[in-house]
Amino acid sequence: MFQEMTVKGLEPELSRMAARQQQEIAELRNLHRQELEAVELRSARRTTELMDDLRADLVRDKEEAIQREIAAQRIKYVFLVYFSFIMKEADCKILVLLNGLFHWYELFKKLVEESIALRLLEVTPFIRV
Repeated sequence: MFQEMTVKGLEPELSRMAARQQQEIAELRNLHRQELEAVELRSARRTTELMDDLRADLVRDKEEAIQREIAAQRIKYVFLVYFSFIMKEADCKILVLLNGLFHWYELFKKLVEESIALRLLEVTPFIRV
């Protein structure tokens, strides 16, 4: 009976202790959950910052690549314009040279024909038919 009274007398205290322990456990779980949420939130923010930084780097790299390509195309255009100018100039020079050569050829041909005609005239009196 004494034992029963002691146990019955301690029951409310044990119940309060168990309830307090359950409350502490619930508070610890809640605190742990809040800390996990805070860590996840920091991690998500950091990931977002890294993605934004990478996106900015990619945009900057893309713009630089575009500028390099534009510069290369400008150089190519200038080269092509210059080359076509040189080719037109060369074509004109070649045509002038060809016309000069054709003129000399015609002159030489005429001289050869005249020379042959003169020789034929010189030789013709001696030919008897």
